[in-house]
Amino acid sequence: ALQRLPSGASITVTILNPDAFWYAMEWIPITDLLSDPRLEYVWGSDAQILEKVFQHPVFLNDPDRIFFHKPSLSFAGDDAAYLQEFVDQVEAHRAFWAMHSDRIRTNLERNLETVVRSTGVLKLFDQFAGEPCFVVAPGPSLDEALPQLEKAREHGLILAVGAALPSLAQAGIRPHLAIAVDPSEVSAAFHRSGTRNVPLVFIPQVTPEVLTLHEGPK
Repeated sequence: ALQRLPSGASITVTILNPDAFWYAMEWIPITDLLSDPRLEYVWGSDAQILEKVFQHPVFLNDPDRIFFHKPSLSFAGDDAAYLQEFVDQVEAHRAFWAMHSDRIRTNLERNLETVVRSTGVLKLFDQFAGEPCFVVAPGPSLDEALPQLEKAREHGLILAVGAALPSLAQAGIRPHLAIAVDPSEVSAAFHRSGTRNVPLVFIPQVTPEVLTLHEGPK
């Protein structure tokens, strides 16, 4: 793996169980690995450091860069429960995109012209710095929260995922931005009405039907 690393790249290795690590060193010669400047080691007790590592944009945008050694996780104990939760999230992400890989490829091809014509999300960077933000998603509590959201719109941004748009439209609440990331066609139904003046932020892999039905700027 180290031989395939691009120039300037590095690998962060998390040692979940230091005792097991020291025991392994007695049987496996890894002195060269420990002194290799391309390897950075994070001890299992350094939860805050580990959280910062996994919040790095490289991992968030490309979780396939993360590799898990399952036997090590089984020896980590309860102290690494937070890490197991992270592993589950990454694996769910990988499974989702693997299941939709063919659809995603087709969506990218069909969306190319719209992506090129779109304003681009960079226009929004720093535009709302310091303003409160309310992210609205569907769920049992949304109906109860609608009266509060109507008032909240005067004091901050309302960002709505696609599935929340029908409820907001029915209540007469126009979000500042709608978000679309789902590559499946079922998500398009949420954009059939109430989107005329709602800007849409979307990823290129979104189902093309969303871009067709959404009436607001993209």
